[in-house]
Amino acid sequence: MAKSIIFTAAKNPFLVTAIFAIYSALMEGSKYRATLGKMALGLEVVDAEENKIGLKAAFLRNIIRGFSLPIKGLYFIVMLVSCYFAFFTENKQALHDKAAKTFVIESQK
Repeated sequence: MAKSIIFTAAKNPFLVTAIFAIYSALMEGSKYRATLGKMALGLEVVDAEENKIGLKAAFLRNIIRGFSLPIKGLYFIVMLVSCYFAFFTENKQALHDKAAKTFVIESQK
């Protein structure tokens, strides 16, 4: 069973991207405001007023983040540009955060 899941993922990276986007959107758009990894790091995703984001914004954020993943070479370029935005712009937002109007902040819980 595990072998067939791994084989399917390798053969269809769009499926992996879709599953990742759905999981991330459901977690970030929920009361938790974060994926399990963000929770472990004490981070959460919020809107400009530091409120919980909706599922629409969460899904948009994650589709944009993952759209280039299945395309060899493009993902690296998109991540470089996104890192530039996250480190060197005023609001410290990556590309997907700018597009979805979201922010990643330290958790206030």
